[in-house]
Amino acid sequence: MARSFDYKGLLYSPEVLGGIGLLTAGLSGKAPDTALPMMMQGMKTASMFSAMEKEEEKKRLIEQYADKVPEDQKALFKAFPLEYLKKYEFAKDKAAKFQTFMNADGEKKTLNVSTKSGLAESTLLIEQGWNPISQSITGKSTDDLTKKSVGKTEETIIGGNELLANLENQKLLFQDEFLDYKGVLKYKLLLKKDKASGFTGVELTNDERQYVNSYSAWQQTNLQYFNQYRKIITGVAAGEKEIGWLQESIPSEKDTPNTYKAKLDNQIRIQKALIENAEKFKATKGKIYNENGEYSKEYLNYLKGKVRPNGEYLEQRIKAYVIDNGYDEDTIYGLLDKEFKGTNWREILQIYLSAKGGSL
Repeated sequence: MARSFDYKGLLYSPEVLGGIGLLTAGLSGKAPDTALPMMMQGMKTASMFSAMEKEEEKKRLIEQYADKVPEDQKALFKAFPLEYLKKYEFAKDKAAKFQTFMNADGEKKTLNVSTKSGLAESTLLIEQGWNPISQSITGKSTDDLTKKSVGKTEETIIGGNELLANLENQKLLFQDEFLDYKGVLKYKLLLKKDKASGFTGVELTNDERQYVNSYSAWQQTNLQYFNQYRKIITGVAAGEKEIGWLQESIPSEKDTPNTYKAKLDNQIRIQKALIENAEKFKATKGKIYNENGEYSKEYLNYLKGKVRPNGEYLEQRIKAYVIDNGYDEDTIYGLLDKEFKGTNWREILQIYLSAKGGSL
């Protein structure tokens, strides 16, 4: 038996419709310069048929799922059936990933960032000055949050391997464009375009979708690391001057691309040193964390002199200040004095440069 063929699909192809127009024009003896208008007409006709198909699909969805929609949500469902089903019907069994944010007034909001709407809202909150305050947790619902262990074992909290894996993911996912003004603006505009697609009917292209997804994946990895690491080293900001620079060296979305990459490489080195020192300190029966999950005072004292900025990192930071910001020597030294307060960074840099130049 001959297989049936769906000729209707040809109506949605601007190339086919334009070709038909050109063929018709050629048979009518018209000049070649009519090609562009014919192609344009073909695209308009294809667009019209495509819109008709979307309307038919919308009607089919309404007929198929109307009985499953609560009465008070039917108006929303009939207006945007596909968007409604994606959010409430098709995603029912997807594991949720909750992230809590807090603003300067202490107000908190917890969002499910595994959904597109949750991710978009979290991005908006961050733009408005909200900060993530706890590590995101994965579960089927908010009921699962209470089932997750808050007081993890020290081996897990160290994030030794967890944080290190996160840093390596950041390095793999990061693109200079993500911290370039045009790249950030591009991401924000594409988010708005995607959000409005239900009304405009204009979907993101494949390239645009890939950019949004890759940017969002990097951003979430970056935020998770910042949130977890900042919590662990809270004690550093409380007065441990010699290693207070640890907190300042966390990669940030406010950094320039060069500074971000320098910080990222430095954090990988730092994390490896922290893991090694944590293992040595635990061998002495020392307690690495206090009851709040922060580094204990005993461990911070143990770290003094053992974890310091290295010369390569200092050189990278200076280059970034010169290349990205155009700062003069006095400005750069002032910024480094502030960042590495309590640490003789000048001596570390001088030793490194001397060794690099072969004068040692």
